[in-house]
Formats: sequence, structure tokens, C-alpha cells
Amino acid sequence: EQKTFAPQLSAGLNDVTAIRVLTGGNNLVADIRRNNDAWLVHNADNYPAKIGALRELLITLSEAEIVEATTAIEANYARLGVRDISMTEADGIEIEIDGLSDSFAIILGNSSSGNTNFARLADQEQSWRITGTHSPASTTLDWLDRTLMDISANDVLSIEIVHRDEETLLVNKATAGFELAGLTDSEILSPGALNNLAGALSYLEFDAVMPASNLSDDNLTRIAVRTISGIGVNMTAAKVNEDIWFTFAVIFDPESTMVAPNSDETATDTNAPPGGVISTSTAEVKSKQLSKRLTGWAYKIPTFKSDWLLKRKEDLLTQSDT
Repeated sequence: EQKTFAPQLSAGLNDVTAIRVLTGGNNLVADIRRNNDAWLVHNADNYPAKIGALRELLITLSEAEIVEATTAIEANYARLGVRDISMTEADGIEIEIDGLSDSFAIILGNSSSGNTNFARLADQEQSWRITGTHSPASTTLDWLDRTLMDISANDVLSIEIVHRDEETLLVNKATAGFELAGLTDSEILSPGALNNLAGALSYLEFDAVMPASNLSDDNLTRIAVRTISGIGVNMTAAKVNEDIWFTFAVIFDPESTMVAPNSDETATDTNAPPGGVISTSTAEVKSKQLSKRLTGWAYKIPTFKSDWLLKRKEDLLTQSDT
């Protein structure tokens, strides 16, 4: 008869206060701690954890049932991937769980047939095959909530890019697509170039994060994005070694809550009723939420996004005009 693999976790799932994820050689991947209603990754400057991944791990472990006993012989652990995590060559992942009446650690090994996984409680010799496929992330980055924002090109009203030498690009929404102030369409490199620039904040995630206090004041570029809904994003770009890092200041700009110039489009939002217009209050709330989450941090974003945000005029002109 099957039985629960970790009954203490099943009974006290809501009591968990911290989990630590380790790989071979006691390498700490993530030290995730509960802080009131938030979960923060302590070894990543207390940046917010990816709640979905954390919840999935805890629930699947709490629901795991024993299929069969496997080996209790240490020499056979390697075959199952459940060697002691202090061993450099260990290829399993250890999950240490705190907050229960009896804190404990689970070593998750290789997956097996029939949607099962080999596992062992770290303080026990017996290993088991348990239900579920358990594959927690083995890098710190993958335990962080990497989402920054999702502002589509359709929502963008204007983008102003001011470089350190004061060269300025101003892109405005037009009847069809976007226009670069002071230039005609025939001078632009390609019809889609300005659309790509306007879409730089869509589905935006980061590749690395650190406290903004670690940056110098030597900013390369200032970028200001205004949206039809009234959400405004002010960015600065700074260079650290060879990497470009961005800071974000999100504001609510009520002067932008209008139909875009020369356009029939209105501000829409996925949270609004179908065909609905973003209310001023909704945009203001979203601005405050973004500001709270992003203020105080510096982010390295994918190059294909940052390259657009750092464009100069010559990058957008046809060859004959450069």
C-alpha cells in the first residue's frame, strides 16, 4: 500500500518558513525565506522569489507517495542520484525545509519510469521511488521572479532617449506605427525599426539583478517611456565592466491618459472587460505596484532588448542618410 513520503510536510505545508536548495558539494542555490506574506531569496539580496516554482515544489513534495523501497546501500546511491549532497560529485538536489515541528531535508535524485522519482531523506539510509517528477531549478536566477513588466508597443505613446552627450531621440505614436521626430518615413532604416523600439518593454525579464546602490552615478543614457494608459517608465542605463545595467522608476502620468495623437486607438488592458479602456485608477494602481517592485534594484536585461533602448539616430537611418 502506498503511503505519503513526507507526512510532516503534508500536515504542515502552511507552516513552512524557509527552504534551502543545494547541489553537490553543499553548493547553496537558493535560501528562500518567508517574510510576512512575501518569499525572498536571501542569497540574492532578498529579491522576491518565483512564487509559482516554490509553490509547485512544496505541493508536489507534500503529495508524493512511496511507490517502492529501493536501495539502502550507500555504494548504490550514485545510480539513483541520491548521494550525500556534501559530496562534490553528488548529482542530486537537496531541499531543506524549516518551520515544521521537525525540520528535515530531502535529496531528490533521478527521475524514473511512470512519472516517478528517486528520493531519500538526508538523515536516513533507505532510498525510495516516489510519485511525481521532481526537478527543482538548480540555479539561483531560476528561483527569482524575473518578470519586470509587459508594455506592448500598442500601448506606447512616446519614447525619449537622451544619451550622455545629449543626443536625443524622440519617438511618437503616429496614425500608423511610430515616427521619429524631425524625420520622414523614407529616412527610417526599415518600417519595423521604430515598432521594435516601442516593443522593448514587452514581455521584459531580467538576466541578472543587484541593488541599485551598487551602481555608480555614471549613467550612459536616460530613457522615458509614456503610455496611453498613463503608466510612465523612466530608465537609466549604466555600464559596469562590460555589462549594461538598467534602473526603473515607474510613475503615473495622468497627462498620458488619452487617445494617442493621430490615432483611433484607446488604452486597453488585459485586466479590463473585453474592449474596455483602462481606468485612471487601474493604471495608477499598476504604476504603484511596479514602482514598489522595481525601485531600489538594477537589472541586466537581454541584449536584444537593451540594444533597442540604447539606439542612436544613425542606427535608425537608411545608409544614404548616415
